Amino acid sequence: MKTIKPDKQSGFTIIELSISMAMLSVLMLIVIFSILNIIGVYNKGITLKRVNQSGRTIAAEIQSDLRSAVPSNIGIRGTDLAGTLVPTALCTGKNSYIWNVWGENGVNTDIKFDSTNEPVTMVKTNDPGGEYCKVPFPLPEKNTSKVLLGDELAVRMPVEVAVGGEGKIIQFKFTISTPDDNNEIIYDDTGRGSCGGGKESEICALNTFVVTSYAKGI
Repeated sequence: MKTIKPDKQSGFTIIELSISMAMLSVLMLIVIFSILNIIGVYNKGITLKRVNQSGRTIAAEIQSDLRSAVPSNIGIRGTDLAGTLVPTALCTGKNSYIWNVWGENGVNTDIKFDSTNEPVTMVKTNDPGGEYCKVPFPLPEKNTSKVLLGDELAVRMPVEVAVGGEGKIIQFKFTISTPDDNNEIIYDDTGRGSCGGGKESEICALNTFVVTSYAKGI
């Protein structure tokens, strides 16, 4: 009588399956981290672009007003920020620019719209008499002001206004950044802010802009 032996069936052992699953898990982690990195780079680029576009737009508007300003009509307003007097308004004799300056731990110069009591970021308002740079420093009206900086961005140090050449040469330096809700903005001894992770941080973006103009009065 002839004995029939069953066919031997090949398959994966538990060790082989374990190794395969481990390699698959590593591969999936690599893919996930790559996707997250791409998203982070994209968000970083969008955030920095928003800061730079806002800064360039504001600089262009201020420079245009200063170029046609009469030197004697140019005014500057200073407001206390944690014991330091910082510029919070620039009046050109045609339009005035008013802004809040944010410091450490969310402290700011506390300038608000007169009508709504909302914090001002940076606005432009028609002001031929330069009243916003004169005591008692009126608050801007929201419905008559042009918002130049949205709530998602903030003005912070360094902010400086320098006047020279018998009042004809004006230099305005201002800094725009993302909010520091996540403590991404760090401050030096002078109160100047910078991104904690550097300018390459995924979310934090900060840039300083300088406007230099010659007031021709025409």
